[in-house]
Amino acid sequence: MEKFKEEELEEALRVVDSTISKCEKMQPKFAEGTSQHTLLKSRLKALYISKSLIAGGSSANKYSNEELKETLRPISSIISKCEKAQLKFEEGTAHHSRFEKMIKAMHISRASIEDEIKKSMFADVETKLKKRNEILFSRDSQCLQELIKLIQLQKHRTMVMWALDCAKMPLKQFEEKYPQERRPRTCLEVSEEWARGKVKMPAAKKAILDAHAVAKEINDREYGALCHAIGHAGGTVHVETHALGLVFYELTAMVLRYGKESFREPVTEKIEYYTNRLLYWQENTDKLDREWAGFLLDDSRPNKEKLLNEKRMAKEKSRH
Repeated sequence: MEKFKEEELEEALRVVDSTISKCEKMQPKFAEGTSQHTLLKSRLKALYISKSLIAGGSSANKYSNEELKETLRPISSIISKCEKAQLKFEEGTAHHSRFEKMIKAMHISRASIEDEIKKSMFADVETKLKKRNEILFSRDSQCLQELIKLIQLQKHRTMVMWALDCAKMPLKQFEEKYPQERRPRTCLEVSEEWARGKVKMPAAKKAILDAHAVAKEINDREYGALCHAIGHAGGTVHVETHALGLVFYELTAMVLRYGKESFREPVTEKIEYYTNRLLYWQENTDKLDREWAGFLLDDSRPNKEKLLNEKRMAKEKSRH
């Protein structure tokens, strides 16, 4: 909440408190189960959460990420209704000013909730960063759940096109610092040929392992992570589950580059980029006139990432 001044936060708290009081007085007028009662109940929950966050509290261990996202709807609804009502009054009038205060307070409320969502999305990353884990992201990372769901819907060759496409950026970054080191580039080139049926698995496997080997030789955590990302992109030709290796390692490199205080926004943008590129290749892979290795043309084979997720869920269910 650093983007708002202290007096703005104090004013927002007064408005939120007043709004809570009005909603609580109105709620008994409606029978439980009616749409009006339900609306007020969700609005009150959103207001109480935003009040706590504006005051400097945290929703950690109180509300799930989904609950926080749900609170955005009633807050946005209040903003919309106030903006429409404000149009009925001339600027400078008491009614116009009252709605202006309400709108500003609700914008601050929404910003506080959005900030908390971002924090909760990366909680596991921050924990791993403190422990100096090699990989800072996993299949359990909240920030990756929507992307993982989308990956599980794809054909193998779509994942190949996506991974080799997305790997171009980490390769470019790596070569800017290590222009003489060609093994990561060779990994992508040979993996592309493997996908086209022009080379066999042993040649591709060697090129992929060579890219991973660079990470150990350069003694550079950030750029070593980029090498692993490129290696996993190549490995996606073999099996879809390698695709997330590209994501885990490239995002890890980004966290190391931006630092613990500044990584959230660029990482969020990168995840959006992954999603947009995957949607592009989902639509366009089979429209391109490309040669494919025979094993990538077999659409009867199940998505391995989806199978892995099903096994993980079954294992988790058996524990309970």
